[in-house]
Amino acid sequence: VVGRNGTLLHTNNGGNNWVQQYDSIYHFYDVFFVDNEYGWVVGYEIIISTTDGGDSWEPLAFDWEAILNDFLEPHVYAVDVSDDGVITLAGEFALVMRSVDGGDTWEVAHKAEASIFGMHFHGQQGFAVGQDGLLLESNDGGVSWAALEVPTSANMLDVWFSDEGKVIVAGIRELLVSNDGGGSWESSVHEGDFAVGWYQRITSAPQAGSGGAVLFAGHGGRIVKMETEVK
Repeated sequence: VVGRNGTLLHTNNGGNNWVQQYDSIYHFYDVFFVDNEYGWVVGYEIIISTTDGGDSWEPLAFDWEAILNDFLEPHVYAVDVSDDGVITLAGEFALVMRSVDGGDTWEVAHKAEASIFGMHFHGQQGFAVGQDGLLLESNDGGVSWAALEVPTSANMLDVWFSDEGKVIVAGIRELLVSNDGGGSWESSVHEGDFAVGWYQRITSAPQAGSGGAVLFAGHGGRIVKMETEVK
């Protein structure tokens, strides 16, 4: 679990107890572990990685001028690592960049204006979401990205999708759903909590007796569960 003011917590007993793992004053935005040992954390002006389950963390240095041909240092909000080791980072300026060599070198896959706040891959298909209704799709593992039309201009904060092609995007007073793998979208916000709040992280969890549940975490420390038949 990561958060503001250097919060980087680890549990090894299913969440019953949590231990701080890294001493920092930076805000952390996202964490991704490939297995029990190899993980990445991205945050405000900091990116760190571990190869020993978080017992030690190594900060990474980036030559942003060489990577972006610009003096700006973007904030990185999302990270993903594929099964074959491709690292994908996303953040400010609609930046998506990839490394196929463990972070030694980077290639820019997408860059524009709006920030990207959330990203999710399932095999070769991936979605990235961000400011002003930004929704990008990739069908080649993040090598290239295309913008999709959606019925909102809200800031979108995270995205999740299932094996069966159900895609859910959560944002500020907005919830988008696609039942055909991103081919079409509709707003599912009519009233209640999603109409007045915001949720910045989505994940799924198994649930006894049914296909599972989608969990949303957001404003005021709220966690909302959506029961679903998909996994």
